[in-house]
Amino acid sequence: MNPFYAEYIATAKILAKARGLNWDLVCDDQGKVSKDTRWNLTELVGMLPPPTLWLGQIGVDPVAFGKLNEIRRRMNQQPIVSGPMPQHWRDLYQAVFVHKLLVGKTKPQSAMLVAQGIRRLAPVAETTPPGAVTPGQIQQAYNAVLHSGDSGKLALDFATTVRTILDRQKLADIPALARFASPTRRANPFPPSSRPRPFESGRMLMAERRASAARSPKGNRRRSYPRNARSGSWRGSCSRKRLAPSPTRSGSQSSRCRSSWAFGSAKPPACRWTGKDGANIWMPMGVRPQNAAASRAR
Repeated sequence: MNPFYAEYIATAKILAKARGLNWDLVCDDQGKVSKDTRWNLTELVGMLPPPTLWLGQIGVDPVAFGKLNEIRRRMNQQPIVSGPMPQHWRDLYQAVFVHKLLVGKTKPQSAMLVAQGIRRLAPVAETTPPGAVTPGQIQQAYNAVLHSGDSGKLALDFATTVRTILDRQKLADIPALARFASPTRRANPFPPSSRPRPFESGRMLMAERRASAARSPKGNRRRSYPRNARSGSWRGSCSRKRLAPSPTRSGSQSSRCRSSWAFGSAKPPACRWTGKDGANIWMPMGVRPQNAAASRAR
């Protein structure tokens, strides 16, 4: 027997006897403890009811027990019959309450969350004592708890129990059993002979993204820019794009001439007053257009 496990149980029995608790609980075939021997957890920590919490069940957890038999059936293992926990797992279950409530000074609700993991691990271990529990049993119990709830909170509580009770107190011969509290990995969908290459995987990923964008109700938000034949990019076509001249606030024809020429028009338009090329017109501020021809003739 693991020496740490023996000391853990012996200390709990001494503390329970000092508080007047009956260690040998009487229960029925389903693990329900009789009213004469059950423990009043609320009174044990000195709290006032309501609520009143009892240690009144030492059987298996019914929620995870159904999923456990389903997993064992898929693994071609014999189903487990519901009933009270074995004596060594029952001792550990009661010792967790004693250490949490009397030594750790925690509340009954917190102690029950930690102790529930023992009830979920005991049916998987069967006749195996807590000190000799195996990683396979930890993983099977974790998967049963994981599939029994809609969220992963129950599985997280189970992993916390393994970490804080079996690992931290060194009750098991194998250290760090919490690392095995993980879901079973699925088989690889690609066998080694037909496993795609990295380049082919990238092409498959891009094809899937394009198909997903096509199925989207809003369509693909990324616009396709025109490509230039020489440069091969959309930047080259945008740099040579001819923009229409925008009228200025004053509406000056000479300003429009300069604007159109600056933005790459093929031929600059002639000015309305001088008839000259619009590119050669540059009038300073304050000069009227009708005086431009007279000043040029001088």
